[in-house]
Amino acid sequence: MSQETLTEKQKELVAVGASIAAGCRPCTTHHVAAARATGAADDDIRAAVDTALAVRDSARNGMAAFADGLLGGTDSGDRAGCRSPRPLLDELVSVAAACAVNSVADLQTTWRTRATLARPKPRSTSHCRSRAR
Repeated sequence: MSQETLTEKQKELVAVGASIAAGCRPCTTHHVAAARATGAADDDIRAAVDTALAVRDSARNGMAAFADGLLGGTDSGDRAGCRSPRPLLDELVSVAAACAVNSVADLQTTWRTRATLARPKPRSTSHCRSRAR
């Protein structure tokens, strides 16, 4: 198994996500400037911000559903947040953001999604027949 190393730019984008999710303005200011210094484009930074906000919203919605349950309400089931497969950097930003807002549900979703994507796909044997001589 090969081990990849994150670039400084990727590390700063992950830090931007964690800072946004944690709601830390001084941290966000620092990490946005540091991300720019590593060559991150505003679109890259915006993607990290959007991912972090989606995780933060998901954590908020999860707590609202939990509170509804404690108070005898019903969960409408439409409060799901980040649930779609994404590129690795988005996943790392999501993990950092989920940690920053203490969202176990989002951490579990990210790991389940990653595990599903990592499973080998069944191979078709149709190509074997065409190669037979």
